[in-house]
Amino acid sequence: MHAAPHSTDLTSPRPLWLMNVAPLKVLMGIGGLALLIVFGSIQYLLQQPYYDLQIHIFGSAITLDTGINTAPQNSTLHSIKGHQQNIIIDSTFFAPDPDHFTSFAQLDQFIIKQQQVYSLASSGEITLVFDDASEVTVKSKSPQLSSIPIEYWLLIFYGSIALFVGVGFWSYQRGHPITRLLALAGAGFAIMQYSMAIYAARELALPGNIFTYLIHINHFGGFLFIWSLTQFFWFYPKQQQGYATPIILTIITFSIWINEWYQWIEWPLSLFYFPSLFVVGIGFVIALKQWRNSKVEPQNRVLFFWIVTSITVCMGLVFIGYLVPLILFGLPWVSTWVANGLALCVFMGFILGANRNQLFGVENWWFKTWLCFSVFTFLIVTDIFIVYIFGFTLPAGFELALLAIWWLYFPIRSFIWNKTTGSNKLAVHHRQASHLPLFFQNESLSTTELWKGLLKNLYTPLDAHTSTSPCRQPLIISNGLKLVIPMTDSLGSVVLTGKNRGNKLFIDDDIRTVTTLLESIKQNERQRELQKKAIQEERDRIMRDLHDDVAANLLTLSHQTDSKRSQQLASDTLKNLREIIYCLDSHTSKPLIDLLFVWRDEIEERLMSADIDMTWHHDESLLDIKLSPRQWLNLGHSLRELISNAIKHAHPNKITFNWQHDNNQIVLCTTDVGQHNPVDQWKAGKGLCNIQQRAAELGGRVSWQIINKQESHDTTDCRATFTLPILPSK
Repeated sequence: MHAAPHSTDLTSPRPLWLMNVAPLKVLMGIGGLALLIVFGSIQYLLQQPYYDLQIHIFGSAITLDTGINTAPQNSTLHSIKGHQQNIIIDSTFFAPDPDHFTSFAQLDQFIIKQQQVYSLASSGEITLVFDDASEVTVKSKSPQLSSIPIEYWLLIFYGSIALFVGVGFWSYQRGHPITRLLALAGAGFAIMQYSMAIYAARELALPGNIFTYLIHINHFGGFLFIWSLTQFFWFYPKQQQGYATPIILTIITFSIWINEWYQWIEWPLSLFYFPSLFVVGIGFVIALKQWRNSKVEPQNRVLFFWIVTSITVCMGLVFIGYLVPLILFGLPWVSTWVANGLALCVFMGFILGANRNQLFGVENWWFKTWLCFSVFTFLIVTDIFIVYIFGFTLPAGFELALLAIWWLYFPIRSFIWNKTTGSNKLAVHHRQASHLPLFFQNESLSTTELWKGLLKNLYTPLDAHTSTSPCRQPLIISNGLKLVIPMTDSLGSVVLTGKNRGNKLFIDDDIRTVTTLLESIKQNERQRELQKKAIQEERDRIMRDLHDDVAANLLTLSHQTDSKRSQQLASDTLKNLREIIYCLDSHTSKPLIDLLFVWRDEIEERLMSADIDMTWHHDESLLDIKLSPRQWLNLGHSLRELISNAIKHAHPNKITFNWQHDNNQIVLCTTDVGQHNPVDQWKAGKGLCNIQQRAAELGGRVSWQIINKQESHDTTDCRATFTLPILPSK
């Protein structure tokens, strides 16, 4: 029986390494280490002999651009002499990447010649001999930072990006073979680029022993990069059975590198690139096996296809444009800088995959850390640049420059950093933690949104999302990277990732803080429920008193009085009282269509007694609408008040009622034909004010407009528009 392949699910909980360091601090630490390496390499290059020679390679020809007027025009450099030595050089001597040699003897001869030229250049004066036998003697100059070629900075940039991408993935998913391999791949690529940057930036030569070490370090980084990507196929998307293949691949890969040190076996075609192609070939055989095994898992197959495509396309372009032509013809079709840039695109593919498909279990919030880290790097580089400008001496006007830095640069620097990381915000919110439950007074958002927003304001995480998984108490997972917090209703949880934009890890104090908040909020909710219960009980008592006492007395009065007017007044008062009682019951609602029929009968009877014609229309879309007691009470009173105002002031002969449902609103348009003054001449009495107040109480509005003037009858049409939003019953 064969054991089933192990899953490499990146979301499964596993013990993590480096548990006490926050992800952003991991990146900052790696960034600091990279800056030290770069600073050391720059200092080393600035200590090398420098003659301000601009060397150009055209095939096998070497031409120079110098500031010396006696230098021959359009002549090829033949040799360099000094101290009775004349060293003949060719174009391979200045190759930025001396990995095209096919034998150790060629490599050793290259290193020996580097040492010879370096010894001559260190004397402070060399003589350049051209192919026309002309000679030019040049003296060394003091190198400056600007004398370092652009190729150096490109290689440093390539290596840094790869390093931070690989370590960035690992810092959020530690303890998993895949992210460890990504971190090693990034580190290997960075080692390769940093070492190459030093000898590629040389003007003439480097010491032989230093050049040898740099080449071996470069090859170690290259093999580490290739080995990591090859091992990656063994573990992704599912770990294959056994460990024999990874162990054998490791032994083969680094045996090739050790072979270079001791120069045991010479590989055909190329000392470095040919065995590299051999290791890559093994990786693609493993990848093919993974592809076949992923047929039954479409999601893993899609992600794996993205990875394989990214690596194949990027590295394939490197092989086609650089390695294969170099191995076969001794001359690449693209420059070293282009080839390394294409290889860097492998990491760009990882970033795009994480952004689009949450590759390796990394979500979009991962990129927020890059924003913080980019700002951190920018500030550090700016600091170094300022130090470089002023150097270690005090130039003229230093006092003014220091004042400008103090009042302009440092405040801007502090503002950018605090704005990006949210450091000040975190401190302020911790000091105000006891007052944060007041945040829940905003009733326009749900409790889930309010609680999530409060936690985001408190901890400024990289990501905050809700989960349906229940959680009884706050819990720190992923060794401080994530904090799981129960919802206030205990029906779900909020998961915070990356405290203070990934700059800190969650600790036990955070658990105590959110526990205190939860208790405070729950206590506040209990008090609100008790208050609501007390209010409802008081409403019920008032309803009973009105119904049992006042309503009963009005009913008795309507039966005992002999006056028809008194009977009608008592009956109307009793009707209004019942509406008020119903309004106190917040759980009662009525269909709007039922109310419309009641109001139509009531209004029709009233208008008939006043000898006024009536037209009534309502949309069928109003059938499903229900109104709360407060809504239908205010709407009914407003409708009656509109009719009373029209009868009293306009003496109309006809009133039209039109009910519509428009954009989640109830729209009532009443049009009466009577005698009206212009609207701007109206004096708002108690009736108009009551209508406007009732509309405002419901979140609606009311307006009047003279729309038509009948000259022959000296009458006008006045339209009143009452708009009521459809809101939940309260």
